[in-house]
Amino acid sequence: MGSPSFGLTHESRENLILEPFFLLKYYSNFSWQEYYNMPVYVKEWYLGRLSKELKESDGASEAKGSQSPNKQIELSKLKKMFGGGDFK
Repeated sequence: MGSPSFGLTHESRENLILEPFFLLKYYSNFSWQEYYNMPVYVKEWYLGRLSKELKESDGASEAKGSQSPNKQIELSKLKKMFGGGDFK
């Protein structure tokens, strides 16, 4: 294998490319072609908007007394991917 200073590591590739694609595919049914050709700022906007929607959805389900564990897990993945901060 080549030097680790060139290209992405497996972990970086997973966090920066594959995980965001999975989330957009799972929730919005984006194709790989659409995702690949989408500008980075648009991908970030979609992920931020998805995070906002999941937060609102979790808040509504908590008010009803039930939670969706799948959405909670996906929201935590989004937070981890972007350094734990909130989206704009």
